[in-house]
Amino acid sequence: MQNKIGEILETVVEPRSGVPILKLNIIDGIKYNTIAEKFFIYINQKEAAKTYSVVFNFLGKNQIEASITEALKEEYPEIGTRYYYT
Repeated sequence: MQNKIGEILETVVEPRSGVPILKLNIIDGIKYNTIAEKFFIYINQKEAAKTYSVVFNFLGKNQIEASITEALKEEYPEIGTRYYYT
């Protein structure tokens, strides 16, 4: 599952630059919680802030979360996502 998630995240790009989010180092980690049946996705807030402009900050965060969720749902439709900012 770990390798597949890495492959999936390589396809998710930051909307403005088109750079894969994995190359931006904004994801600190992803854990699968078997009880909640969700991926817990840890996003490095400091690294993410470097990526976003002030105006883009709110929309960018929501777009990236939506893009990650959509990509994971294609492969794992029964598993939800939850985001944590570290």
